[in-house]
Formats: sequence, structure tokens, C-alpha cells
Amino acid sequence: MKEKNYNLFEMKSFVIERFKNKKNLDDKLMDNIDEIISNIVDLDEIFLDKIIYPYSNDEEINFIKIKSGYDSDFIEKVLWQRYCYEMKKGYWIYDGDVCINCNNENLLFKEIPDIEYGEKIECQNCGYEMVIGPEGLEEYKN
Repeated sequence: MKEKNYNLFEMKSFVIERFKNKKNLDDKLMDNIDEIISNIVDLDEIFLDKIIYPYSNDEEINFIKIKSGYDSDFIEKVLWQRYCYEMKKGYWIYDGDVCINCNNENLLFKEIPDIEYGEKIECQNCGYEMVIGPEGLEEYKN
């Protein structure tokens, strides 16, 4: 991962907007969505500042759940949207292979739109899109 140098407020706003556009969220949750997401992101920042790498997503989610009382599934969805923001900004580097189209090493993780927890690998040289298959990178097919 590249060093993050983004505005935390901007990232929270991105995540909040994504949740406001979801249609199946509880009205009670939506009434306080700004505060809830801000709290989860702040707790995640504390976790990431104090953690010894490597760590598991379960450890991250459990830390936030214990500190906040929010549901694990909801926390995971908030963290996914945070990850989507970071992918959009180009912070997540894929360094496990080279582009299968042009052999370039400059590969980034990118969100697959409209698929929750869907990610692809995009070559920054030729724009070729790939996914991680059972035997390594393979062509991404819409």
C-alpha cells in the first residue's frame, strides 16, 4: 500500500454518501449515519495506528465492535467503503505479479462497481483489467 495522504474528512464524506445512497438501511441507523460512520472510521484509525502488522480483518472489526457496540456486518461494510475510497485514490498496490497484457509491474487494486466486496487489478500502464484467479492473474470479464 502507498502512504495515505488524504483528508480524513473527505474520506468520511465519501463513505457517508455511499451509505446514504443505499436503499435497504434501517431508518434508525440512517438518522445518525454521519456520526456512526465517523465514529467507526475514527476507531479504525486508532486500531491502524496501534496495530502490529500483519493483522486480520477480524481483529480490526472486533476492536471496533468492542469499542463502539456496532454490529460486525455493518462495521465490515463501512470498512469496505473506506477501502473503496482508498482504491479510488490509488493507494492499494498489487505487487504479486505483472500485467498479463504488457508485463508492467505498476498494478493497483480497483473496486468493481456495483459488486459489494468486488475488486479487480488494473494496470496503470495499459489500463488492462484483471482479477486474481486460482493460478494468478487472469482477464477481468464484465
